[in-house]
Amino acid sequence: MPGTLRSSLGAIALLPILAFVAVQFYSPGFIKELTRQWILTGSSGGAVVGLRSSTPIIMAALTAFGHIEKVSTIAEGLVKRGYPVTFVSGSVFKDSIEKIGAAFEPMDGPAALLWEEDMAHFMSLPEGEEKEQFIMNAVWIDALPYFESTMQRVFAEHKRKHGKDRPIIYIGDFSFPGLAPQVFGAPGIKPDTYLGLGLSALMMESNDTFPFRDPRVPSTSPQSRAIHLHAQQHQYRESLSIALNTAYESRLRSLGATAPSIPAMFESFYHLSELHLQLNIPDFEFPRADLALPVHFIGPLPIVGVAPRALPPWWADLLAAKAAGKRVVAVSSGSQDNNPDDLIWPTLRACADMEDVFVVATLVATDPNSTTTGDGGAELMAAVPQNARVARFVPYDLLLPHASLMVSSGGWGAVQHGLRAGVPMVVSGVAQDKATVCALVEWAGIGVNLRARRPGEERLRGAVREVLGNRRYREKVAELAAKARRYDPIAEVDRIIQEVVENGGKVR
Repeated sequence: MPGTLRSSLGAIALLPILAFVAVQFYSPGFIKELTRQWILTGSSGGAVVGLRSSTPIIMAALTAFGHIEKVSTIAEGLVKRGYPVTFVSGSVFKDSIEKIGAAFEPMDGPAALLWEEDMAHFMSLPEGEEKEQFIMNAVWIDALPYFESTMQRVFAEHKRKHGKDRPIIYIGDFSFPGLAPQVFGAPGIKPDTYLGLGLSALMMESNDTFPFRDPRVPSTSPQSRAIHLHAQQHQYRESLSIALNTAYESRLRSLGATAPSIPAMFESFYHLSELHLQLNIPDFEFPRADLALPVHFIGPLPIVGVAPRALPPWWADLLAAKAAGKRVVAVSSGSQDNNPDDLIWPTLRACADMEDVFVVATLVATDPNSTTTGDGGAELMAAVPQNARVARFVPYDLLLPHASLMVSSGGWGAVQHGLRAGVPMVVSGVAQDKATVCALVEWAGIGVNLRARRPGEERLRGAVREVLGNRRYREKVAELAAKARRYDPIAEVDRIIQEVVENGGKVR
C-alpha cells in the first residue's frame, strides 16, 4: 500500500479519537453529560452499562391532589428523561398518571383518599380536634394495611419482572407510609433505595424551633432551646398527640413491627427514607442545627403535573386590568380545607371598594356556579364584585406572574408557588400543616399572618393594604424567589438516581 494512502487511512482512523479529544477540550460539559447518559445497573454477573431506559423507578403519593400534583411533576420529568416509572396511588388518579407516560398501579383500599362514608362523616364534623383526629386516623392509621399490601405487591412484581438482582429504586411522597412496617422490623420486601420527597414544611423535631403544627415562630430568647423543648413535651402530652401516636404504633405492631421503639407518627415519616429530598430552599425553613437525619434541599417545583392548563374565559379582563395599572390580588382555597366563607368570600368583599385592585379567586374543589355564599343562599357568582373574577382553577405558574399579592389559607403548595413567583402574601390558616406554614411566612418576612381560619373582612382589608403598601414584603420575597429559581428539582432527582445506580443501588 502506498505510503500516502496508509497515512491518509491512518489519519481517517484517528478522526473519531481526535474529535472526542477536541470535544472534551472545547466542551467538557457536553462529554460529561454524554457519559452520564450511560449508567450502571445491577447484575449478578457484574455491573453492566445501560441507559436510563433500563433503570425502572417506583413512585408513590397519597391519594390527595396536593400530593399527587407535586410527585407526578417529578414523575413526568423522569419519564421525559427516559426512565420507566411505575406510579402508585388511588385509582381516581389513574388517567392523570397515565397521561404523563407512567405506568399506574392502584392502591388497595379506597379509590380516593377516604371511603365515601368516611368522607361524608369527615365533612359533617365541626372544625376542631375531633375532626383533625378523624382525618389523620383515617388517612394514615386505618389505611396502613392497604399501604403495606400495595407496596409489597408492587415490589414483588418488580422482582418478578426485572429479576431479583435489579435494584428497587423507590421515590415517594414522604408521608406515604407503605414502608413503615418493614422499616420498623416487619418481614417483607424493602427497596434497595428509598428517596423521600418532602411535600410540606419540615416536621422534624428540634430544640431550635417549636413543634410542627404550633403557630409560633422560633423564640429568640437566651432560653430558646428550653422553651422549644418544653413546647415539644407539652404537645406530646396533648390528647390528640397521645391518641394518634398510640394508635399508629399499635397498628404497626399488628402488622409485625418489632423495633424496640417507634417514633411519633409525623417524626417517623423521616425514618422511612435514606435521604429526604425537601422541595424547598433552606432560607424558607426554620433553622435546625440538631437534625438527626439527612435532609437535602432541591427547591420548589415551578409547575405541577396533573393540574388542568386551561385559562378561564375572563382571562382578557385580568390582562386589561393589569395593563391599566391595577394590582392583581390572587385568593385561593386549599385542595382539602376549602370552604369559601373562610377566606375567599371575605376577601372579595374586603377588596370590593379598592379601585386600584383586581381580584382573582380560585375555588379549587368546587364549581363557582354551584357554590353558595353560605350567608344568604345566593349563588356566589351573582354577588361577585365588579373588580373580581372567580374560577374553579387557574394554574399558579400562569396566574402569579401577574399578581402583586396572594391571599391564601397557608397550604404548602400555594405558598411555595407564591415564593417561587416572588409574590408577597397574606396567609390565614390553622388546620393540617397550615399553622406552621403561616408561621414560616411571618418569620421569613414575606407576608402577614392573620392566624385564624376566618379572619373577617376588616382584618383582611387591613392586611391587604399593609402588604400592597409596604415594599419590604416585595423585596424580601424577591430575594427568596431569586434563590428558589437557582434550583432545578427534577434535574437534581435525576442526578441522585444516577449516583445511586452507579453505586450499586445505594445512596452515597
